[in-house]
Amino acid sequence: MEIIDLTLTVSDKIPTFPGSPRPNFIPWENIKEDGYNLELLFLSTHTGTHMDAPYHFLEKGAKIHEISLNKLVSEAVLIQSRESRDRFGIKQISITKADIQKFEKQHGKIDGFSSVIFYTGWNEHLSLSPDYNQEKYYFTKNPGLSVSGAEYLASKKIKLVGIDSPSIDVGSDHKFSVHQIFAKKGILIVENLWLAQLFHRVHQTVEEKRNAMTFTLTSKGPRFQDPKTGKFQSPNKLPTCHLVVLPLKLKDATGSPVRAIAFVD
Repeated sequence: MEIIDLTLTVSDKIPTFPGSPRPNFIPWENIKEDGYNLELLFLSTHTGTHMDAPYHFLEKGAKIHEISLNKLVSEAVLIQSRESRDRFGIKQISITKADIQKFEKQHGKIDGFSSVIFYTGWNEHLSLSPDYNQEKYYFTKNPGLSVSGAEYLASKKIKLVGIDSPSIDVGSDHKFSVHQIFAKKGILIVENLWLAQLFHRVHQTVEEKRNAMTFTLTSKGPRFQDPKTGKFQSPNKLPTCHLVVLPLKLKDATGSPVRAIAFVD
């Protein structure tokens, strides 16, 4: 089993949502004078890779310290929805119900999985040259879910939805429509995941398992047969992983930075 970190490193240079402060690390104690090092940290609870609690958009929604551990450890489906882009990636993507259903037709139903995470490649923009205005584009042109996509996931009783974008809503949606839908359904949101390594590893695993099987034409079309069990599988298998997302237990908070980890068999 391989363990993959899905978390962005928090520093004073990480982009923050417009209006939110950049993280500030304040030296407080030091070994020379105090015998140990210590710093204070000033930042928004929605900095870097972070979780939105329903309370973020719903007055009576669950707060971050009230989140059940059962929602934080799950089996997750990884869906790729990379944007097509010009030099600075300006074309925006809205992931629709039809996009998710197309994925299901190719790979299998997502029913029964408690988490879904979307790999768009968007936060690769964090490493672009200074010519790329992060404040202008990173938070305004980002991909996200459409209303139809959000409602479809909610109908599947998904507990957590994650994305490698600064918001689950597309940058142009100033009403935060998807946040509103998920808050009312008690669905947790994890934003700014780092998914490139996980995506390539999960698909490598799918290929390895497929290569170990025998290709056979059946009455239901092409299938792969597991030589150990004799069972047949579709050529396209669901890309999945074990997902652990751990927020700080901050009383009455709307969100929290998280350490997000994937386990791939």
